[in-house]
Amino acid sequence: MSNELIELPKQVNAVVVNEDADPKYLAQQLQNLQLDMRVNFVDFCRTLYLFQESNCAEKLGYSTFADFCSNQLDISASKGHYCIKIAAKAEFLGISRAELVSAKSSSLIDIFSLDETSQGEVIKDLVTQAKTAKVSDIKEKVNKAKSGTDKPNKFLTIKVTEADMVTIEEAIELARKNHGDSLEDSGEVADISTSKALSLICVEYLQDPNNTGEGLLT
Repeated sequence: MSNELIELPKQVNAVVVNEDADPKYLAQQLQNLQLDMRVNFVDFCRTLYLFQESNCAEKLGYSTFADFCSNQLDISASKGHYCIKIAAKAEFLGISRAELVSAKSSSLIDIFSLDETSQGEVIKDLVTQAKTAKVSDIKEKVNKAKSGTDKPNKFLTIKVTEADMVTIEEAIELARKNHGDSLEDSGEVADISTSKALSLICVEYLQDPNNTGEGLLT
């Protein structure tokens, strides 16, 4: 096995899966890229995609990819998977690294939440627009593409403490487990969205007869 740091291709579309990829060096490369995600976001996504496709987590002794994300990268498995999806969808659509790098990373996260099989051309067009367009404009266009209408969905931005965020994430994951998988329009089986999970939590709270709106008893 080579001990040279593996360099991802810069000018080609594909992220080549390498059975001989050194998992330790890829893991170190991921940590190095994390030092400045504003600049390195695209390469982080591509490297993590290579890491997973080469089964590097297992080679490093982790029981799951989620364990690697949590212990080595200090990120959630869901964040790891959406980074991977960006690289995988870009490869599928033939979108080059150069095109991705020229777009804002926050816009890429929104754009690649679209389905690559049914909305591939929309994704390509939005990646091009994301070079100069405002993040809010791209978000609105993605939202319209998802809803199939010119009426955008509502956005909710809240500021929470770190402790509250842990509670919220645990509640969302529990709601997803209780609900089970859902079938997307593309035919792909996936977890319910964060917004759907939050809606289910709110519905359950509203339907609880113990919640009278009269405050807690002391």
